[in-house]
Amino acid sequence: MESAPQVMPDPMASPSTRASSVLIGRQDYLSVLLRLTEMELYKIRRRTMSRVLSIISIIATISLFALIALAAFLAINNGTSPENVRSFTEALRLPRSLALIEQLLLTLGQILIIILVSTIVGGEYNSGTIRLMLTRGPSRTQFLLSKVGAAITCIGIGVVAITIIGVLTGLLLNLATGVAPDFAFFTVTWSVHVLLYLLIIILGLFTYAMMALFLSTLGRATATGLAGVLTWSFLIEPVIEVI
Repeated sequence: MESAPQVMPDPMASPSTRASSVLIGRQDYLSVLLRLTEMELYKIRRRTMSRVLSIISIIATISLFALIALAAFLAINNGTSPENVRSFTEALRLPRSLALIEQLLLTLGQILIIILVSTIVGGEYNSGTIRLMLTRGPSRTQFLLSKVGAAITCIGIGVVAITIIGVLTGLLLNLATGVAPDFAFFTVTWSVHVLLYLLIIILGLFTYAMMALFLSTLGRATATGLAGVLTWSFLIEPVIEVI
């Protein structure tokens, strides 16, 4: 009894057939850009650097409010009048705590976002992955815009998260001081103002992030973005303000 001849697959015959079975998604400009942005966010989430920066920001926020609460406890033990204690601990309660969070975001948060953006751009050149990415189809503009999208996403998440952590930490520590919070200010108008307030902070941090992104792209190194933006922020800007 004869058996049917076995047909061996030809490895050189059908690359298009094999490729057609792979789900690659829509190839329009916006879809590719969104997938690149998701990829950038995934890489940021997997980086040890981003985790370290997140931990630093959380510890700094909690420590700042803890120092104010500690100073309030010492003032109470030294017999400070309740009026002075209440005035001193206003930074632990809304709405004054938002101003404290703003200062933290515009100082430490600015440094952290500059480090993050400079790293995600300069790291591509250091590891050589940017050349590999450009051979896969996306244009340089799409690749750059995906970095911008990832940066604004990280800034928005960071600002909202630090604001929530700061407000909750301040309220919890304020309970230990014995000063009752007053929420008479809480209205719809105030909520809208807070939203605009946070958007302004996000826009301010986004400006420095874009400076770091473009300097790191031009210099093709992380150090270029870090040195350039930090020099501008802490040396050139203060001199311009004085002049």
